[in-house]
Parts: sequence; C-alpha cells; structure tokens
Amino acid sequence: KEIIPELFAYDVLYDVYCKTVELGLNPLVIHSDDVSKNPELALRTICKKFGIEFDSNMLSWEKGGGIYNKFPPFYKEVLDSSGFLPYQKKEVILDEKYNPILEECQKYYDPLVEKVMTQDQMREFLED
Repeated sequence: KEIIPELFAYDVLYDVYCKTVELGLNPLVIHSDDVSKNPELALRTICKKFGIEFDSNMLSWEKGGGIYNKFPPFYKEVLDSSGFLPYQKKEVILDEKYNPILEECQKYYDPLVEKVMTQDQMREFLED
C-alpha cells in the first residue's frame, strides 16, 4: 500500500484543533509519547477535561479486533496488544524518498506539538 500524508491525518487533527479554537474552546493536546510514558496520567487528564469518570479498566482491553481492523497495517501492534506497552524511544531513519511526505505532515504537526500539555501541566490540571 502506498504511503501518503493522508494516512497520518495530521491535517485533519490540525483542522479540528483550529475549529475548536475558533469556537472559543480550549482544546486538549496530549503527545502520544506522554500517553505511552504515563497512560493513567494521560487518561485521567482526558477524563477530567471531558467530565468523564476515570476507570482503571481504561488501561487495558481485549486483544485484537475492534475499530483498529480498518486501519493501515502500522496499527498491528495495537491489534496485538491488550494494554499500553512500556514507552520505548524509537530512532527512525527515514529514506529520502519520503521527505516530501514528512514535510507535508510536519507543517501540521509542528504547530500542534507547540500546544502539547506536558506531564507536569497534566498533574497541575488534575490537582485543580
């Protein structure tokens, strides 16, 4: 399957963020690394933001299936999991031929990553 920028949906995420700001709302942006590093903190933050009661069952799920079946093959790890895996920093070496795709995604990713709520900010938010 061909790799195209639309597979990553950064443009959609950015559009949702901008529309949410236009509506005068304060969108929550959490980096996926922070979800991996501390899933409970991230989920508690999301729950508080949306007025949902946190449940520890949110930290695990049944292996395989579900909504991820329709996503591209790079979600295989999600399908094969039953909970959050420990964070592992991955070094990615990208072939030059993907630079145009990277540049296209980066123009949406960079402004979003500037808005990320840090783990310290999440802790402060939960204490309020």
